[in-house]
Amino acid sequence: AFDALVCCRRRDRCAWEGTPVAQVFAHADESMLIHLRKLVSMVKNELSRRELQLRDAFALWDVNKDGWLSHEELSVALKALIPSLTEQDVAELLHHGDNSGDGFLDYREFAAEFGCGSEEETALARVAAMNRRRMLGSSDQQKVSTLKQLQGLTDDHSGGESQASALPLPSLEAEATTWQSIAALGTFSLTSGGFVQFHGDGRVSTLPGYRPTIKPRFVNLCGGAWYWEVTIVTAGRASVGWTAPAFQGDSQLCIGVGDDEHSFGFDGYSKSLRGWGSATSFGSPWSPGDVVGVSVDMTQGKLQWYLNGEGLGSAPQLPTGITALVPALSFDSAFQCSINLGKAPF
Repeated sequence: AFDALVCCRRRDRCAWEGTPVAQVFAHADESMLIHLRKLVSMVKNELSRRELQLRDAFALWDVNKDGWLSHEELSVALKALIPSLTEQDVAELLHHGDNSGDGFLDYREFAAEFGCGSEEETALARVAAMNRRRMLGSSDQQKVSTLKQLQGLTDDHSGGESQASALPLPSLEAEATTWQSIAALGTFSLTSGGFVQFHGDGRVSTLPGYRPTIKPRFVNLCGGAWYWEVTIVTAGRASVGWTAPAFQGDSQLCIGVGDDEHSFGFDGYSKSLRGWGSATSFGSPWSPGDVVGVSVDMTQGKLQWYLNGEGLGSAPQLPTGITALVPALSFDSAFQCSINLGKAPF
């Protein structure tokens, strides 16, 4: 009877790869998780050895004092703390601690990653967040005034309704408007996990094995005509275009711009137009020094790509139901570029 019962319980082993369950697993195997825990432990031990409190370390490492640790700030600080760490190690630590997925660590994420998990550290993180909100809330009128001035500059730059404009400022009525959002407005950040490097000369790159997606922060285009450009530095594989709010990129699964129905991009490496649930032959191959232009007319639902000022042909209409877009770029390690959202003349 027991053998019969065991036989009844037997079933084929189901493959979980490629199913929604796969998204639960953040690491390929336990060795990666063990290595990550070792890195975190090394950082904790070194902070303890130097008698450096978390709040002091965060304030010291936050060079530009914007309330977040960027990859560059974290890399400089951790390598100074532990010289043996590699860029790969720093990228893994940032990705593991970045619960919000915006490519930065705030103090709460920083304390959760490198803290001891004590009630004291949790309380310190909570107090720091409350103090930051109190500081931001004390100057609302000044922030609105500054936004209005910046909005005026943006309006002057657009040159009228008939031209494709630079990227807009967030709504003045938005509850999340802070001085940090003003400072970070339009700066590209990692949104897909993985690794991205923003160089001092304006170049953007990644490491082998990653296919990150980056988008400008606090930008959501809901109407009008818009244009932006990418200058190719090294001509690898990339997809330059737009994403809707429903888009969710994933570096590990190689889901980038144009890989679903919520994003649309041009890949000059494979001469293809990606999006609308498929990829079709489109345009001409790009080379180092080429300028790729991207435009959209939200009113007419028209998308267009350019190579060195020349149109690359007709693209399908923007699907019905897409009411907002964000500039976005996905790329591999062979591709490097610089991005212009209107700061420099087109």
